[in-house]
Amino acid sequence: MATPVVADISVDFSKKISATSDKKKTVSAAKDQAYYKAVTENSIDVLVDPIYNIEQTDKILFWGGKVTASISGFGAKYTNTRKLNDVVRDYNMDTSSVKNFKKLYDMQVTAGSTNNYPAEGSSFQPASNPRKSKIAILAGLAIGLTILRTIL
Repeated sequence: MATPVVADISVDFSKKISATSDKKKTVSAAKDQAYYKAVTENSIDVLVDPIYNIEQTDKILFWGGKVTASISGFGAKYTNTRKLNDVVRDYNMDTSSVKNFKKLYDMQVTAGSTNNYPAEGSSFQPASNPRKSKIAILAGLAIGLTILRTIL
């Protein structure tokens, strides 16, 4: 089992990064390749605030139906990596909030993931449809913010 880690990121806001995929059969494949190109061609670890532009040609019988994706954002590098348990201990964090974050994260993981969270023996089961999970999370956040605004 992989040890969970926490990392800071150093974002370079002075340089906008962009890349374009080759023609692909699906939107997903085009987006994946555009992101991969942006990261590898610019020697970065992650693309912050990625914005995609999708161009798709119509399919006529057997011809066409190709997709290209362009991506732009800001490059970032991981810095200050450390074990999650060390961060929890050093900052005297309430571990229940970390566990709740893991549950929310796992709800977004697609089927077939190798993610090992939550811990074995947990009764939590990730939702079968990640899109519905994201909508439920966003709805819950909106309700929570409304309640906080009312109280404050």
